[in-house]
Amino acid sequence: MNKWFSTLVVAAFLTIAVCEPANCQEPQQASKYSVKKLAFEVSGGGFPMPRSDIFVLEATGAKPRRLVEGSNPAWSPDGGRIAYCVRSGNGYGEIQIINQDGSGHAQVTKTRYGGCLPDWSPDGEKIAFTAHGGKTPKVVVIGKNGENPTEITNGYGARWSPNGEQLLFCRHPESHRESASIWIINADGTGERKVIEDNSTVLEPSWSPGGASIVFASEREKKSTIFRVNLDGTGLERLASDKEFAFFFPLLSPDGQQIIVDGYATSSKSTGTVLLLELAGHSGKVLAQGIHPSVLWQKE
Repeated sequence: MNKWFSTLVVAAFLTIAVCEPANCQEPQQASKYSVKKLAFEVSGGGFPMPRSDIFVLEATGAKPRRLVEGSNPAWSPDGGRIAYCVRSGNGYGEIQIINQDGSGHAQVTKTRYGGCLPDWSPDGEKIAFTAHGGKTPKVVVIGKNGENPTEITNGYGARWSPNGEQLLFCRHPESHRESASIWIINADGTGERKVIEDNSTVLEPSWSPGGASIVFASEREKKSTIFRVNLDGTGLERLASDKEFAFFFPLLSPDGQQIIVDGYATSSKSTGTVLLLELAGHSGKVLAQGIHPSVLWQKE
């Protein structure tokens, strides 16, 4: 176990808002899933817009392979392609797609001010992304080849639910003097509702495997920690925290027993580390030096 994780603290799993001792269970078995492939972003510096590159890790412990210049990679469900965004001189560029072997590069959006934060629908037919410009960012959904762009709502960082029927996203008020919030909306733009408010500048939520709850990074305890909450805003619990690291960008394994995060060491000027946390064993390890991971899991 990496020495940085000797102080890792993980809360027990809670499936209801109020848990009686007989019903509170922490996972005791090791996860049956492992990382098949990992894509992540590495910043190369630069001013005024920092350059970043996307790398692919094809096996745990292997040497990462540079794929393309860009940021915020997202694997397609079949593992054949990666959607990502690029930086331009004026800010954000457009959403691009590239095959995992580096071939077949294509631009799939054409927006006025650029877009980023792509996320594939579970069936691989659509991509949700954040479009910039105007007073607030917009959640937009397009077909996998860029067809039929549809503005869904005001917000950013949309993530598809496991069944593809809803989108999870964040929203900051225009004044930025109020709390940020996490929302859910049906994929057709109906049924918008707030899940929870938070005072953090970075939330980065994602779905639990079954879609009954969400996990997100929050600074409500001063240092960024991973929390979980039910879709109706109840049952808030700390899922993972550490004395040495601040955690961001959480991604749960299909069985919910592992979580991949961005980790930033609070005692140094860390540029970000992709970490794999074993919730059952209260341990963790470094997967790569980088940020904004996207993962393909495989069952053992």
